[in-house]
Amino acid sequence: MSPFIAKWDNVTGAEYPPFVVPSSRELERAPSAIKRPTTTIEVTETYGRVGAYLETGRAIDALKGAPTSLAAAIIAIESSGHAFGRGWTPKVMGLTAITNRFEPRQFKKTSPIEAKDLLEAWNMNPERSMESTSWGVGQVMGFNHHVIGYRTASEMVEAFRDVSSQVLATCFMVGYAYAVAGSRIDYDSIARAYNGPAAPSTYKAKLAAFHADANERIA
Repeated sequence: MSPFIAKWDNVTGAEYPPFVVPSSRELERAPSAIKRPTTTIEVTETYGRVGAYLETGRAIDALKGAPTSLAAAIIAIESSGHAFGRGWTPKVMGLTAITNRFEPRQFKKTSPIEAKDLLEAWNMNPERSMESTSWGVGQVMGFNHHVIGYRTASEMVEAFRDVSSQVLATCFMVGYAYAVAGSRIDYDSIARAYNGPAAPSTYKAKLAAFHADANERIA
C-alpha cells in the first residue's frame, strides 16, 4: 500500500492525474509505512475515529443489515488500525491523504502493456489504472465503483477527498459481502467477497478476531 495524495484544487484535464506523489519529507508518516502489526485493541481506537460516520442513516442503509461492528472490524484491518489517525494527514496544504494499493495483475487484464506502479499505469490508461487500484480507508477496488453508486472509478476517487465518502463506500462493500454470505456472519464467505476469492486464511482469522473484539468493545 502506498500513500496517495488527492488534490483539493480544481485542476483537471487529461494531462493532470488527480493525484501527486510527494517525497517522504513532504509528508508525515503515511499509514502504509507503519509496519507494526495491527492488534484488536485498535478496533476500539478505529471506531473512535470512524464511529460517527458508521452511525449515520446513509451508512446503516448501505450496510443492508450487516452489523456496524463488522464494518468497524474491516476498516481496522484495511487501514492497519490507523484510519484517519496517526500519519493520515499530509503536511502539504490543500492535500488530503488517501491510501491506495495498485494491482499490476488487475491492470494487465485490461491493458496489453504492463505497468509497475499507479502513475505509470495512469499515463497509459487513466480510468483503467484507477479501476485496478484499491482506495481509501476500506481499500475499495476501483472496479467496484458501480456497486457504491459512482459512474466511474475516477469519480469515486474524487469523492474520496471527503473522508465520509470513504467510510460510506466501505459500508456499501461490507453490505455487499454480507449479502453474498447469505446475510449471516460467515467469515470465510465475507472475507472472500470483500477481499477477493483468494483471501488468505490470515485475513479470515483476523476478521473473526476483530469482529469479536468489536462486538465486545463497541456497545
